[in-house]
Amino acid sequence: MNSNAPHCIGQATGLSAQPEMPAATILLVEDEPVTRASMAARLKRLGHRVLEAENGRVGLDLAMLERPDLLRVLTWPCSNVRIFSSSIG
Repeated sequence: MNSNAPHCIGQATGLSAQPEMPAATILLVEDEPVTRASMAARLKRLGHRVLEAENGRVGLDLAMLERPDLLRVLTWPCSNVRIFSSSIG
């Protein structure tokens, strides 16, 4: 084996490839149902609580009510994300 070849850190050292993260409440805003469901499923498998919103209005209401740890907007134009982010302060 070539000593200069890259190797997988997790494999070579026995360390986990993904460090343990504390569970978070994540607000996922996405208007495409399939994309939203797929991302929500991934986040839930990682142990996070996922709040789902199909549009910015619902997302803003959920953000104000639930105060999530993280906001994830998947496919909005940047200007809409800035307006939304400034609305939830």
